[in-house]
This record gives sequence, C-alpha cells and structure tokens, in this order.
Amino acid sequence: MLTPTKIYAGLILRLLRLFEIKGIAHITGGGLPENVSRILPKGTQAVIDSSFWKSPPIFKLIQESGNISRHEMFKTFNMGVGMALVVNEDDTGKVIRQLGKMGEKAFVIGEIKKGKQEVIIE
Repeated sequence: MLTPTKIYAGLILRLLRLFEIKGIAHITGGGLPENVSRILPKGTQAVIDSSFWKSPPIFKLIQESGNISRHEMFKTFNMGVGMALVVNEDDTGKVIRQLGKMGEKAFVIGEIKKGKQEVIIE
C-alpha cells in the first residue's frame, strides 16, 4: 500500500555540488510541520501550499477510513513529499530541471517568509 522510504543521500550529494542548498528536510515521522520547522532559521516560517501537488490516493483512503483530521494527516504522513529542499528563488527552476534529468519528480511546495519559525500548510 505504501512505498518504502526512499534513500536520497546520493541525489542530495550531487545537488550540493551544483547548487546552494539552504535547507534539507527528509519528510518522515512528524510529516511536513515537524521536519521542515527543524531547518527554519529564527525569524522565518515556511508557507506550504498543498494545492501545488497531488497527494497519492492512499492518503485520502487513510484519512477517510480513520476519520483523521487534515492537520493530523500532514503531521503524521509525508502526503507525497519525501524530501524538501530550500533554495534561492532564482535557482528553483534550475533545481527542478536538474532533478528531472536525474529521474526525479520535483515541484515547488511553498516559500520561506518572515515569521515565527513555524510551518503553515494552506
């Protein structure tokens, strides 16, 4: 039902040679809120727009079958985002294209703004 955790080490090492990566969060237990908040500098927040990607259908099934809140789903599961990278806005397209060349599907999930070191999921 669920895909095993992907190992991103080799991919990340290659990206680090090509780009300035400002933050890396492997989205495991704790989901997006806990894992992304760990890499935020003081005075910033991550604003994640969940409409930017389509979560795998299994998560909808889990949510509906278990009567689980949206908040709890994002807190517990990765919702289809296995790794989050923070890069300069000017590098976003280049990083996405490079990941595509490496056989990875990548997409923007949000942005870093001034804030209280928290993750907001819209």
